[in-house]
Amino acid sequence: MRFRILVAASISFCLLVALTYLVWFVADWENSSGRSRISFAQGRALYWHNAPARTSRVPSQGVYRALVDANNSPRGPMFFLPIWKTGTNADFELPLIWLGLATITNSSGAYLAAWRRSSRRHRKGMCTACGYDLRGSIERCPECGTSRDLASPLRWPLSIIPSRAFVTATCSWVAIILAASMILVCIVIGWMGRLQRLANERYALSGLDVTHFILTTSPRLRGAVIHPQPGTFTSAITAPGSVVLLDEGAYVFRHVRGPLLHDVAIVGLSPAKTTLSLTLNSAIRVRLQNLTIDCKDNPFIDFRGGGSVSLKNCVIVNYNSGAGGSEAIEGSDTVLMIENCTIDGAGGRQHGRSLGNAFDLRGTNQVFARNSTFLNNSEICRSNCITFDGCSIGGSSPLRPYFETGIRYIRNSPTIAAPVATPDGPAFDLAMDDDAFVEIARNHDAGSDSITRRLLDIFNPSDDPRYWLGMLRSVKPEIRAIATAELKRLNYPGFPTTAPATNSSTTPSAADIARLNSLPVPFDVEITFGHLAEQIDPRK
Repeated sequence: MRFRILVAASISFCLLVALTYLVWFVADWENSSGRSRISFAQGRALYWHNAPARTSRVPSQGVYRALVDANNSPRGPMFFLPIWKTGTNADFELPLIWLGLATITNSSGAYLAAWRRSSRRHRKGMCTACGYDLRGSIERCPECGTSRDLASPLRWPLSIIPSRAFVTATCSWVAIILAASMILVCIVIGWMGRLQRLANERYALSGLDVTHFILTTSPRLRGAVIHPQPGTFTSAITAPGSVVLLDEGAYVFRHVRGPLLHDVAIVGLSPAKTTLSLTLNSAIRVRLQNLTIDCKDNPFIDFRGGGSVSLKNCVIVNYNSGAGGSEAIEGSDTVLMIENCTIDGAGGRQHGRSLGNAFDLRGTNQVFARNSTFLNNSEICRSNCITFDGCSIGGSSPLRPYFETGIRYIRNSPTIAAPVATPDGPAFDLAMDDDAFVEIARNHDAGSDSITRRLLDIFNPSDDPRYWLGMLRSVKPEIRAIATAELKRLNYPGFPTTAPATNSSTTPSAADIARLNSLPVPFDVEITFGHLAEQIDPRK
């Protein structure tokens, strides 16, 4: 039996090698752990995996990234197949032809060894099956019952011609193996196709996944509060998890060489009282709040290797340099959440002669702008995924949005609508942090409109602790209460609302706590959010 299995495996691998030359199949996917690839192409089985690039600071697309690209399908000798593609680069490859040849050689070697052993036993008058001495027996082996009626002597190549029964059994095994292989291939392709459709859906709806924006841009605070004096302060004093409280006056922030700036909130009194000048070249989960940001003719965010920033109640001015950096925000692989902000492109070195651009985002980015105003901008954005919720555009210049690729969602933003066709997604009725949507998720309802139903089906917020963690940052106490109850239902009971500071100099005073609790999201909720985020969404 083992011998026949070896022969069947040998034949199967021969057919597999031949079929591989006819079939070219490539499957790629990307997530937070990196990029992976499996392919069967011209006789080679490939598995590739690359960790995230060191320059990429934040997985801006994560599991959303996916596409089927039939136009750029690799070309096989007989027919084409589409690619499930999100990444490339190779670490390892194993040519199937060598695997097939090794199997054929091993199986043939086993066959020849068995033939040599049987021939030697037959020549010595022994049973060819078990080796029992048959010199006293006439017809059959008394030990195993094998017949002695064999040609004598066995000679090559007639001795290796299999019997009809053996051929039938071998063909049956080959048919079974091939049928099982084809069924398995169909199941795998169907499974990958389903994952592909879901990934495409997630990518198409990622602009409406408010939870992703909240968790990717909101700092995880630990209770430390820093009070710099007006003037210049550096990132050396901003330990991860700290809040920098700015009083009335003008400040300059400089990011010195050292650890990546992450999980920091810089909070002023109001845009009318606190002005901040800064240039962020790399940052993750940094919040700028209640500030006037003076760009001084340079982008105040310049992320070439990715990053994530939350802007709340800020006025952004003086970024119109008239040169290549005449934008407020530049970057790639960037996630931005902009709420209640004004971005004014009239000021700067070219004041009165030209206007600046709000964004210049190249590559893969995600932007969610809510209740914000874009004034006097020559260009609003270059981004492949942006959502406007309650936003407006004003100023004397004509609207020049630059939506080259991607999807744009709009709600309650009539002045955003461009006069020419753009690759917009449909208008949406409910955001995922609206009261009505939260109630639908809480009660496991089906949703009232098509986009809401798709969001519920694709992201499953009802039983996703990440969704309820995001709702814990809502400015509405009633939604925070619902999120707390749902997190307890999902076995996340919460934490104490106070956290030890790193040292006595950063321990918040009663006045600091009172000031932070007066913000839309109180300080104790911020601390609880930070603790829970380390458990529920531990990605750095």
